[in-house]
Amino acid sequence: MNDASPRRDALRRQLGHWRRALEALLRFDEIAAPDAWASLEPALVGTIRDSFSRAAGRQMAELSSLERRATSAGGGDDAAIEARLVALRQGYSLLETTVDFYGDAINSRSNPVMQRTLAGLDRLAGLSMQRLLTPLGHPVPPVLCYVDRGLGAAILKAGLRLWDPTVLSPAATIKIARHNLMRPTALIHETGHQVAHILGWNEALADALEDALSGESVELAGVWASWASEIAADSYAFAHTGYAAVANLHDVLAGDIDYVLRFVPGDPHPVSYIRVLLGVEMCNAVFSDGPWQGLARAWMMRYPLDGADPEVAALIRASLPMLPRLARLCLHAPLPALGARPLSHWIDPGEVAPPVLQRLARAGGGAISRSPYWSAAEPLRILALAGLQMVTQPARATAIAETQQQWLQRLEPLPAAA
Repeated sequence: MNDASPRRDALRRQLGHWRRALEALLRFDEIAAPDAWASLEPALVGTIRDSFSRAAGRQMAELSSLERRATSAGGGDDAAIEARLVALRQGYSLLETTVDFYGDAINSRSNPVMQRTLAGLDRLAGLSMQRLLTPLGHPVPPVLCYVDRGLGAAILKAGLRLWDPTVLSPAATIKIARHNLMRPTALIHETGHQVAHILGWNEALADALEDALSGESVELAGVWASWASEIAADSYAFAHTGYAAVANLHDVLAGDIDYVLRFVPGDPHPVSYIRVLLGVEMCNAVFSDGPWQGLARAWMMRYPLDGADPEVAALIRASLPMLPRLARLCLHAPLPALGARPLSHWIDPGEVAPPVLQRLARAGGGAISRSPYWSAAEPLRILALAGLQMVTQPARATAIAETQQQWLQRLEPLPAAA
């Protein structure tokens, strides 16, 4: 019995299925709601759709080649076509994962209130990157903020290869944790990751941290250097939003004692215990005395080091005396990646010191969150002010959060790049 025809029929049937699947993957209004697409900047919509269309086009070309071979009497060995079909299926799965990620992110903007809120966060994210990238001669990537579950924020950086390695991330795609939507200082931590990636700041800061600690301990220096990417992003959030960034980070990290005192070799996140106290030392370095000192005392009381693994406790104890020096290094040390200048040269954290923000609040008065003038002139400092007020005036936090959401919804988008 000759089984060649049924085998070839099965191939043709499968190829037809994957053609229809690829065609469906590019029906963009089925991936995300039309209203959600419409909430994005047109240039970003075009970039996303073009990226996916090119990737699908490459797979369509391969599929067409296989279809020709499968319908030709001399099309070649069925096993060879089947092997290429398996590879095509795998490629489709990777592209589908990429498209679904963006579809879910864009669909988080389907609600009109969420559309406007996330568009406001897009603007703040773009402005925060502009402050460092523009003077250093780099374009600001597009931004797509979305809301999702979980404790922490995250970023899929623009320019990175996605699940489908033929597709580059078309935007700085930033997840805002739903619970933190109204105190979004973590947004600036994530844009710090994008900026650091573009500038090579992580590598420069790692070298500086290692040099600063090499006289103490080679092992300690290596551990701190391995944390450079998260420390750079924390420094960026602090420079923009001050104490609010530290207090909000504290609240995200304040889990059980095993979590706070956990050290995972190779994890770029510092031990949570150290990470919060480094933020406090940034406050001390720039602002002097303030409520962050009470926060540090409460933190150390809640998480006694005798609850840590002995090796982790030794790492923490060796690090604690170094924190003031390391905080100053993060903010004030010139680095090659920052144009041979310190972070504080480009973004002065003194501008978000509590007394300075209080003066801003008095100058703006009740109109500060409603005035187009103030929103255009001081959007990032208004974010820092609202964050500070929520941290230091907990009885008013709900009202402040509601006012901030209304303010976010009124922010105008960044002008399109020329």
